[in-house]
Amino acid sequence: MCRPRAYVFSDCHSRVLKQLQGNILLNSLSLEPDATTPMQHQGHDTHNSESPRVTVALLDWDTATAPQLAAFQPDIVIAADVLYCPETILSLVGLLQRLSACQKDQRAPDAYVAFTIRNPETCQMFTTELGRVGIPWEAVPRHDQKLFPYEEHSETTILKLTLQVHTRLGRSP
Repeated sequence: MCRPRAYVFSDCHSRVLKQLQGNILLNSLSLEPDATTPMQHQGHDTHNSESPRVTVALLDWDTATAPQLAAFQPDIVIAADVLYCPETILSLVGLLQRLSACQKDQRAPDAYVAFTIRNPETCQMFTTELGRVGIPWEAVPRHDQKLFPYEEHSETTILKLTLQVHTRLGRSP
């Protein structure tokens, strides 16, 4: 059974962070106070409660520093609805590279990117950039069951990325 120690919800916009906080509280989860930066929840073993730590963190893909990313130490990264325009692709891929290079235990996190295909060219640009920097990926098989009404009219995809601790910035394999 999956029993995470922590959930970190992030974005770079204050309005989205406020909405995330509201959603967390709406779902009866306990939000850690003033947890808007990754530096406030360092280490995996500082939280001994049965319930997982839930925080909201400011994370700008372009300006996140190695110490900020090292504070997260994620086992799994789930990025949802982040491929809505081509301008975000280089920032996202760069962040994934920096994040995998900051792992203390020399084990990169599993990463999943879920998105609606609004423009097939944007998806192609993303997978091309992943290949350029040496991040292998595979499409997660689709399920047949429609869970939400919007699935009838839009195509969604989930990619599993294989991040590697030795992935380096600006270097192709």
